[in-house]
Amino acid sequence: MTELLIIVGLLIGLIGLLRPGLLVAVSAHAYNFEVYFDDNAAIGIALGVAVPAYALIYTFFRRNVSFHLLDIVLLVFTFIYAGAAIRSAEFDYAMMSLAKFIVMGVGFYLCSRVFIDSEERYAGFVKDFAVGFVILAGLFGFAAEPDVSGTRTAIGEGTAVGLSAALNASLCIVLFYLMGRKNWRVVARPLLDLLLAWTALALLFYAAYLNGTRGALLGPLGAVVFYVVATVWWRLTTSPPLFRFAATLATMAALAGLTVMAAGYMAAAPEDVVPERLKYPILSVANAILGEERFYVPADVTAEDRLQIYRQAWEQIDRAPLVGSGVSSFQEHNVWLELWSEAGLGAVVVFAVFIGWSMLIGARQALSMRPSLASTVMFGAALGYLVQMQVSMTFAQAKILFLALGCFITVRLIRDRIRRRKRQPRAGEADVRPMTPQPAAPVVIPAAGSQPPTQAAE
Repeated sequence: MTELLIIVGLLIGLIGLLRPGLLVAVSAHAYNFEVYFDDNAAIGIALGVAVPAYALIYTFFRRNVSFHLLDIVLLVFTFIYAGAAIRSAEFDYAMMSLAKFIVMGVGFYLCSRVFIDSEERYAGFVKDFAVGFVILAGLFGFAAEPDVSGTRTAIGEGTAVGLSAALNASLCIVLFYLMGRKNWRVVARPLLDLLLAWTALALLFYAAYLNGTRGALLGPLGAVVFYVVATVWWRLTTSPPLFRFAATLATMAALAGLTVMAAGYMAAAPEDVVPERLKYPILSVANAILGEERFYVPADVTAEDRLQIYRQAWEQIDRAPLVGSGVSSFQEHNVWLELWSEAGLGAVVVFAVFIGWSMLIGARQALSMRPSLASTVMFGAALGYLVQMQVSMTFAQAKILFLALGCFITVRLIRDRIRRRKRQPRAGEADVRPMTPQPAAPVVIPAAGSQPPTQAAE
């Protein structure tokens, strides 16, 4: 497996010099490569810095890089987070976290602005990234081994969450590719494309099941549920508001009912039919929907630990709610609690504006009547990451999320530029403007027996 990973990683990376989407796919797995090769930090740093460094080189060939108002919002958030890092009692750790965010967060967000200059290149970029990222995620998923707890899988000495983030994003990419309207193919024949996609989905699901973390499966499940509800809401834009609201509620009720029905079948099935790792999370969700403990779920020690972590995070927020207590190594397992406790309420507000505005732009591209498949795939990956960030994973590690948000803004800028060009007259064409009609000269009819004015003058 080691030789295979080296060969595939090098091959994708080298081709990525000509097709940047593949380079981004390799760089997005920087943590997995690092821990696989015995916690070799040099490999992780080199792969993490590869995309921003190559994007800087690319800017010399593309000098007409555009910017959006959201770039200023992200810049403000970066300054707030930098202030929290400087005030941290764990200065070295805080500086490392800040560097990771700038390189792998801001760097991934801005790289698409350099690599993509048209919607055709956007489709090719996302296609290359999706294929490369999914292949590597599958290889890492089956190279993983049980961790010290014996209930989860991880790569080398790394954490199970590091692997689950890659599996979550890969599952979302494949799922949303299958749900989207196909306007590009992985191979020449659509039937083979479909077969490859379903095979990849099955293998990734099995690897995520073995991984055993909540985010690996809850991320794709939450992303699909949100996408279905948002699609119903978006497609009924022209309908009366009351009907639109009722249809959305009906969709949510139907999905909740299907979840409860599935939980009922799982609870009634013999113990060896449905694996516990798949059954108990579904039963827990069904109990939350019904508001009662209808289905038996054993005590979840990790859930109890998570509640204790949340209590500690709230205690830290109480000490400094406005400015935060500084970046720390304490893991809050929730992105909003993390930002609030470390950087204060202002960081939460600015980050929420950045995420909400960017995702709204992405939703318009993915849920329109003529959706972009590339935006649909990236929208799914972003949704999966956002779901997982509510239960684990720090925002500074959310490379795929920032990449997706950057792609949405890049496409928006490209479309705005095309619209402006259509409004402007082309070079060499006359600027035709409607002329104001001039009043006609009065017609003088000479009286009988008189001479015309010219003859009278003579």
